[in-house]
Amino acid sequence: MKDERSTEVRKVLEGVDAYAEAAPRLGCLYKKILAGSQAGYRIDHQQTLSSWLGYDGVLQVELIPFHSKTLPKKIALKKMAEDELLGDYAEHLRAFLRDRLVVGIQAVSTRASLEQETPKSSQWLTKVAEIAGLDLDGTKVKFVALVENDDKTTVAAWVSKTKPRKALVLRMGANDLPGDEGLRKLAAALR
Repeated sequence: MKDERSTEVRKVLEGVDAYAEAAPRLGCLYKKILAGSQAGYRIDHQQTLSSWLGYDGVLQVELIPFHSKTLPKKIALKKMAEDELLGDYAEHLRAFLRDRLVVGIQAVSTRASLEQETPKSSQWLTKVAEIAGLDLDGTKVKFVALVENDDKTTVAAWVSKTKPRKALVLRMGANDLPGDEGLRKLAAALR
């Protein structure tokens, strides 16, 4: 399966010299390859939110460009602080996102309702918000409950009160945006 995907990627990139030409082609290919998977659903939800906000696409970026399921967040934070390449990347990413609408998506544990969990309770979430340009000061950000189950907020967003809007969406147990009802609430908060 992996070899088939590599072959598909090579075919898409044949004769392509510029990243601007390759990126949309790869985006379409990844959407096709990931259809029906958790990552595929995340892309679908991002595209739905984008269209509801009047945009015609989504640009995904990674906080850590060398993404790995086995890279613990504590080590990633340490590497960002110590490694010149990762530190420079984070600064360039922060500058790139400064004047753009940003929606950060993070999975969190399922212990407490998200009203009690704040991005400030985690160094990782604080770093994500900082690079996205989201000031977590209570006067500059609003809490928006997106999904509630059994008196517990399971998906929430912290949304900037100023434009360009910045949001950090936390979802219990999944690195994804919520379904349509929660997405409508998020879209309204981002307008």
